[in-house]
Amino acid sequence: MDEQLKVSLSTQRSVAKLVEVSLSTQRSMATLVEEVSKISKQLGGIQETLTKERRSKSSEKYQSYKDAGH
Repeated sequence: MDEQLKVSLSTQRSVAKLVEVSLSTQRSMATLVEEVSKISKQLGGIQETLTKERRSKSSEKYQSYKDAGH
């Protein structure tokens, strides 16, 4: 086998490995994006709950303020 053919085959193997690693990285990134999306939705739900709790607490304060005769 001449030297040029060896280099060509070696290069092809390297490129194939690079493509394999690239695909693996893309799959990992897709998984990461899914996880971040789930966490983001959970945080949105927590934020919504906290906002509702704050509103209900502040309405209780105003209620007692009115009850105090002001």
